[in-house]
Amino acid sequence: MRRSDLAVFVPDEIEINRLPADAVTVPVIVASRLADGMVTSLSVSAFEKTSETRAVLPLAALSLSPEEVRAGLDAGDAETVAQVSKRVAYRHVALNVGGLPLENGSTSFVTVTVDAVLSGRRTREIVRLPLHVTTLPEVPGWYGGDGHVHTQWSPDVILLPLAQRARYARDNGFGYIIITDHEDGIGERWGGAQGYCSQCRAAEDEYGIPVLPGVEIGASGGGHCLAYYMDETEASAPSNRMFEAKVLLDKIEEHNRPLSYGIVAHPFERRERWRDWSVRNLAGMEIINRSRKSRPEAVDKWFEFLRRDLSRTLRTGEFVVGVANSDCHNLMEPGGRGFTWIKPVSLGTGHDTSSKRAPLTRETVWKTLREGRAALSGSKDLGFFTLNGAGIGEIAHAHAGSTLSFTLECHPSGGRRCRKITIFSGDGGQTVLRPGRPGTPVRLQARCPRTSTFYVARFDFASPGGRRPSEVWTNPVFVRVTDA
Repeated sequence: MRRSDLAVFVPDEIEINRLPADAVTVPVIVASRLADGMVTSLSVSAFEKTSETRAVLPLAALSLSPEEVRAGLDAGDAETVAQVSKRVAYRHVALNVGGLPLENGSTSFVTVTVDAVLSGRRTREIVRLPLHVTTLPEVPGWYGGDGHVHTQWSPDVILLPLAQRARYARDNGFGYIIITDHEDGIGERWGGAQGYCSQCRAAEDEYGIPVLPGVEIGASGGGHCLAYYMDETEASAPSNRMFEAKVLLDKIEEHNRPLSYGIVAHPFERRERWRDWSVRNLAGMEIINRSRKSRPEAVDKWFEFLRRDLSRTLRTGEFVVGVANSDCHNLMEPGGRGFTWIKPVSLGTGHDTSSKRAPLTRETVWKTLREGRAALSGSKDLGFFTLNGAGIGEIAHAHAGSTLSFTLECHPSGGRRCRKITIFSGDGGQTVLRPGRPGTPVRLQARCPRTSTFYVARFDFASPGGRRPSEVWTNPVFVRVTDA
């Protein structure tokens, strides 16, 4: 039996984002291309330790190539998942790394070994994947999380419990996680004692971080929308692909008025491109999705909205917020390629969060995201700035011709560094800065323009040798300009 007859699918990489770590968990999917059979053993090895799971897991031959299976799993293709789900073996294999002296910023490898019997003959497949120890930056007042996460509630995900996602988030130092399964997998089970929202509550109680229920809904004319801050007592959310974009956003707002709102998901993805940009009640859009970097067309569209709505923003404080999410399905883990940092003003107790790390509430997460007090990260690094003391998502006041004072900070994940900072102004101008040491403020002074505008910063990060390059974009700081 040729080795290629057994296909083993694992993540592209594994990250440890919090030290000390107790365990490394590797999701493994095993498929057979040419014959029925069974998996007899799965083992994971790293740091000279091995964890083995012995079990009889049946396999049925697949007609799809390994490349087709992998592409379908990563994309969350429901047709591929339907073909694969009853024919493959799937396990999360945990390796205990408690007590090991793991070095922050280091890279190692995980070896996955699968033993199987196909058509009565024994076969083995071994795969290796990189493991990065890169802890999240700890900055007072900032909390990171992923706002677009799928579980087995979605038709395009294989056997991945909601609680597994919550545990991963807790173990890796997330401040929150938003579960956004597809509406057609949730149906009439949104609310209720055993429903989707109840599972989120149970996971939150078990793992001690906000596990928020969102839902991904398709518009009839194309594109997907993330519905946030929905009414958890309702039986259902607006139906998938039943409404054109404008009506869908109206339905989302009506679900838990005045709190609920809609975020456009992966707006320029080829298969699910958002079509209707004429909508006026869009709360936000994903600028980074399944990537360590932004899509240029997404940034261009975002800036177009920021310019178009500037007068309204200065009047109401509302604008189209940018977010970064992973849209993780199957083997993808939350936050790996898309992670949003938020900085709440308060946690409902009247204190500012900049002085200490207080527990988050669900309401605070929803509210802070809607206000745009957020930085969009491709790889969990953090960068932010203030302008005349105003933070991200806020409005500064200045006289025409006066001095604008910028203070910028970069905070890379463990073992990484910031390579460049670029400040973008609403009129199209750019200023490039050399970053300082992590956590050391970089200061810039500029002349205030004659008319009101906004500023956005982009931080470019990378691992040593330029590997794993990524971006962080801030939401804007707006400037209301008055005559001297």
